[in-house]
Amino acid sequence: MHRAVLPSLSLLLAACGGSDSSGAGAQTTTSSTTTTSSTTTTSSTTTTSCDPTIRTFEVPDYTQPFDVIHVELAPSAIDPASDAYPQSLHQLYLPNDPAVVPRDELFVMLPGTDNLAQGFDLVARLAARAGYPVVTLAYESATHPTLCQAVATTEQELVACRQGVVHEKVYGEDVTAAYPGDEPNSIAGRLVRLLQYADAHYPNAGADRFYDAGGPVWSSIVVAGFSQGAIMAGYIGSRESLARNVLFAGGCDFYDSNGQSLMMPWCTEPRATPAARTWGVMHLLDEPAEDTLTLETYGLVAFGGYADAAHASPSYCTGSHALQSDLPSQGGGTKYHLSMAHDAEIPVDANGVPLLAEDYHYLMTAE
Repeated sequence: MHRAVLPSLSLLLAACGGSDSSGAGAQTTTSSTTTTSSTTTTSSTTTTSCDPTIRTFEVPDYTQPFDVIHVELAPSAIDPASDAYPQSLHQLYLPNDPAVVPRDELFVMLPGTDNLAQGFDLVARLAARAGYPVVTLAYESATHPTLCQAVATTEQELVACRQGVVHEKVYGEDVTAAYPGDEPNSIAGRLVRLLQYADAHYPNAGADRFYDAGGPVWSSIVVAGFSQGAIMAGYIGSRESLARNVLFAGGCDFYDSNGQSLMMPWCTEPRATPAARTWGVMHLLDEPAEDTLTLETYGLVAFGGYADAAHASPSYCTGSHALQSDLPSQGGGTKYHLSMAHDAEIPVDANGVPLLAEDYHYLMTAE
């Protein structure tokens, strides 16, 4: 099977997103890189190959150079009140290549628990290469809704607390005493501030399309996330009509009830972003029971079932909204969860290109 490849990433940061920047101000770089394509042949007994000409989207020519403006910025450099989890730095990517057809939507990537925003460069550049202006948002991801286990005394309190934490992280509204959130440290609040910064410093980027006096213009935004970030992305998709929802290794919050993992009630409610505009990818050796339940509850398997992204024909041959992989993490490792999106573990070829680059492009662009 042919796999398209991406440019080698000269700006790839350290495994956990470490940076040499002090965070005192924005760090801006412009990069141009070139790669050659690679071909991998695999076989599958469950999915037959198809004619690549049936694809419903264009795959970029990754053999050509690609220019992108990359800005790294501490949230507190925009607003000192955005001071939670200061190690994580906003990442802004603005395609700067005449060969790339710009998209009218913003792509926002939300990191997982204790993951710095600096650690998702590969996924962000895939989205930028697809024509999106991209934000990997630094939000307060150091804590998780599991903190409610220590304060709730009943299952009802636990459920209310966990949803309150998620809601407060997204919108900054004070709904639970268990979490000290506020608007300047919320996902919505930090996103608007970063867009205002981009509008002031990069006016040609058109960042003013993606926010107004009421906050983010969600209908023009693709919200993606990994792990806890996928929970946040899934929650936003349940409340807001997004341009697209993309879920990497997650999308719903689960809680423990007498040793049984149960889905949070908000995951089963009608969603503002329909299944037709939602895509997800999971690893079969990660948390398959929870991940499959999430994808099925959100209605994503109604579009041709699951696509075997790792071994079968390319995702565009299926029309599926639910992708599965069983690839090892980088170097043949077993960090399957991180392998779905994090730079340190996402499986890559000899050029440092994600093996599922074409499939992730599909998640980001397919109609």
